[in-house]
Amino acid sequence: MRKLLTFLIAALMSVGMFAATEVTITQADLAAGNGATLTKDGVTINADAIEDVFGNLMGGGSFSTTLGNFTKIEISAQDVFSFGGEGWSINIGKATWTGNASSVSFTGDAMGNGSITLKFTIEPAAAPEPEPSDYSIALDDASIADKVILSANESEAGQTVTVAPGEGYEITSLTVSYLTNNYSVRVKEEFYGDIEDVDPQVVTLPREFTVYPQTGDDGSYTYNDISGGDDKVEYVSRTDNTITFRVTGAFDGIASIEYEYYTQECNWDDELGEDFCWDQTSIQDIQVACSQIGGNAAVSENAGVYSFTMPAGNVTITATVEAVAAPDFAGEGTQANPYRITSAADWNTFATRVSEGTTYSEVYFQLTNDIAISTMLGTDMDHAFNGTFDGDGHTITATLNSSAAYCAPFAFTYGATIKNLHTTGTINTSNSNAGGVVGRNGTAGLTLTNVSCDMTINSTKSGNASHGGLMGYAINATVSGCAFTGRLLGESSSRFGGMLGWKSNTDNSSVNFTDCLFAPTQVTMSASNSKTFAVIGGADATVNLTNCYYTQDVSADQGKQMRAITAGDGVTVANAGAATVYNVSGITAYGTGIKYNDVLYGGNADALSLTLSGSDYGYTASTGTLSGDANPYTLTMEDAACEIQAQAAPEPQGVEITGGHDLKHPAYYYSTFYDSSVKYALPAGV
Repeated sequence: MRKLLTFLIAALMSVGMFAATEVTITQADLAAGNGATLTKDGVTINADAIEDVFGNLMGGGSFSTTLGNFTKIEISAQDVFSFGGEGWSINIGKATWTGNASSVSFTGDAMGNGSITLKFTIEPAAAPEPEPSDYSIALDDASIADKVILSANESEAGQTVTVAPGEGYEITSLTVSYLTNNYSVRVKEEFYGDIEDVDPQVVTLPREFTVYPQTGDDGSYTYNDISGGDDKVEYVSRTDNTITFRVTGAFDGIASIEYEYYTQECNWDDELGEDFCWDQTSIQDIQVACSQIGGNAAVSENAGVYSFTMPAGNVTITATVEAVAAPDFAGEGTQANPYRITSAADWNTFATRVSEGTTYSEVYFQLTNDIAISTMLGTDMDHAFNGTFDGDGHTITATLNSSAAYCAPFAFTYGATIKNLHTTGTINTSNSNAGGVVGRNGTAGLTLTNVSCDMTINSTKSGNASHGGLMGYAINATVSGCAFTGRLLGESSSRFGGMLGWKSNTDNSSVNFTDCLFAPTQVTMSASNSKTFAVIGGADATVNLTNCYYTQDVSADQGKQMRAITAGDGVTVANAGAATVYNVSGITAYGTGIKYNDVLYGGNADALSLTLSGSDYGYTASTGTLSGDANPYTLTMEDAACEIQAQAAPEPQGVEITGGHDLKHPAYYYSTFYDSSVKYALPAGV
């Protein structure tokens, strides 16, 4: 009867071969035992009794190892006839076990009677199935390899992989496709159709698997020919009881490889009285099935950098990469590293981008040099500047000529902040609402802080022009520590505002001025319908002024005429309030009152807190009322300049002595003898 072959199939990562270990235990080693247990070099003996003097293992027990698996154990002793157990063979003076196990039991006794040797052959345990090795990551277009930066060229499943644009490029789209190869291995016995399947498993190439055929009655087999494989499965090597094959590459389908082998089979022949043996030949078909499963991995993007979680398969990245134009400005546009405007060319680029629709909302700019410009920023409220512009103490000198409304360096803004800036130059306009800094701002509030403007606005518009020293038109605005010292020229133009040409009549909106100064060099525009600070567009338009002053009155209902507070001979005067310094506009504000060009100012009815020094007898004010007998004094001003003077020392009085009173004891005289008939005064030095 034909004996069927049985195969054990294992899919293994390719590993190197490890040499066997041999451990020998002698009579001398047994002498170190504790009567029941002995461990040496990774091998442990447990027995009912270890007679260390005679070297006897008594009552059965076991051998175990931590080094791998025993493949052979040899015990040489005087008497092993009662020794045995599964897998043991007994000969005179020797017991031998063969197999593959990390623990081997024995029964009976091995009697050394003074001479015993145990020799253990140990093969390292098979390496555990390793985690799948890294999957590959490839670009579908090799031409973009120098335009993107991959965090890895291969990766384990579950790891995060990033794809970043190279310098000068941006990734506009990216997809990640992957292909997982599922392999299964089975052996088909050609004549009988017997099939043994191994569960499919995901593998990473190169991948090897080993076939362990059952050997014949003589413990061996022989192969004659190996063919097939379709370049997808190949023969690797053969040992006495194994044949190893390798899957060479990914594919979709089934690859087969065949080998012919034979074994020697024997049956007992009763007639012959001996074994009858023959060679049994078979052809085995090794079939490797590979199914490729594809998909797209989820991709996320943050600030132009893409990332995905590596799937269990090889990845192909498809990306669209475009060159990025050189940045318009140095810097990053952040508060910590703003875009830097260094020249008129930068300003022109800035203006071009705004006119193209870039609002620069929440973007920061810084002026790093004085520049001269002839281009306005913004073309209408849909193309307005929304960011923050820090002049950093520098000057924009503008030469602007326009027949359009809202002519200004910053023609249109929406929610912008402009600070620490000085503007000067000339605006020539035939239309309305020109401004020395801003032409028009929208509903989102404009913030002007520490801005000085000595712009000349030349207007040829007849009638109501609504020009403003700082702003032409505003809905909401906060203006702090700003000064206008320029010129408002044009006799035919009326209805101007010293700081704001027109405050729109918009509900729930306001323009608020704090610590500001209107000190024009020249005004020739008509005062008709004009205001010192802001022309108010209607009953719903609100303008608030706090601690604001002017040198030239356009209308008496806004701000206060600034009146100087000076010091007389030997006297020093300082405002005792908390100082807020606006270094570009030159204003130092104290809550009430300001200092400008090193002169203190207040206005009519202002109550200023002053620190005075230089007099031992007090102080007087040339106008207004000075109260208090120590610092800080309070000066309540009139609508006039005021000089603080030192109060003169009192004149000494004459002394008339009657009745022969003693001047050596004036206090005594004063307290004891004073009566209404005596006139006295203490002499100097008494």
